[in-house]
Amino acid sequence: MSKLWDVMEMALGDAGRAEMLFGDPHTRRALRNDPERTLQVFELRDLAVVAARRQAAAGTRLPA
Repeated sequence: MSKLWDVMEMALGDAGRAEMLFGDPHTRRALRNDPERTLQVFELRDLAVVAARRQAAAGTRLPA
């Protein structure tokens, strides 16, 4: 059951970030002009956040 709560927490966090991004006129314009590239940038940014959190949990830091 705790895994379900983890998934729900991630989904709600993603929804909150999506609402903030869609509130930004620059983001909406970028999605309208080049949706594929914009979504790739968001995905890469999300992967970087996940990697940084894993590194922090492991007690190591990413190189500067």
